[in-house]
Amino acid sequence: MAVKAKILTPELAAKYGISQGNILVVRILVNTSTGDVFVLEGKEQHMGLVSALTRVRNPDDLKKNPYIAEPLVGGKIDIDASTGIVAGGILGASSFEIGSRIVHNQSTLWIAKAMVQGFISKMPVSGEIDTIQLKRAAVA
Repeated sequence: MAVKAKILTPELAAKYGISQGNILVVRILVNTSTGDVFVLEGKEQHMGLVSALTRVRNPDDLKKNPYIAEPLVGGKIDIDASTGIVAGGILGASSFEIGSRIVHNQSTLWIAKAMVQGFISKMPVSGEIDTIQLKRAAVA
């Protein structure tokens, strides 16, 4: 079950992250309307949390009315498992966005990015200035 969190800590990352080799992947959902950041547990799907927040149960309904989920931005944060340093991340191209054909406008993505930068502010970050990439879901 996803949890709402204000700050990412090593303990939160260890509890909810998925180990992929030397990377710990923390999957998140950002609500740009409320300012909330949710951390998904293990292999929990973004769509499950989106359904709970929007009360839309069928992904096809989101395809018909994508504006319903516009403020919700899925993403992931990659943490180097050996050092605990945030190595990067992606916002705006999670399985829920791709599957439901949600394409966020640029301002929503920038708001989400600022929220995530605050969310990871207590974690050590790699030497790169900009570790979180903004993506738009590819819609066919």
